[in-house]
Amino acid sequence: TTVYLVDKMVYIDQTDVYDITNASRFFTRPDSPNMIIKANALQESTIYKIRLVMTVGGGLVEGYTDVSLETAGLPPRSGTLLCVPLNATMD
Repeated sequence: TTVYLVDKMVYIDQTDVYDITNASRFFTRPDSPNMIIKANALQESTIYKIRLVMTVGGGLVEGYTDVSLETAGLPPRSGTLLCVPLNATMD
């Protein structure tokens, strides 16, 4: 068995390009668990990793989760990506 110690993919921080406060590309609200990615915000045949950072307890506790998605063929036109559970607890 061959073991590779090199990452299969390396993600580059593109926060400045994909700024979620840019209302022409994204729609978010602090009181809603939804993020809408508008048309033409993503490129075709590209792998994206989206990181959600959650801060609670007045900033005393922070956690994050990542989700990766790959666009195939033409740029995405419509669809839904649902992450569950919508509500959870921290133990």
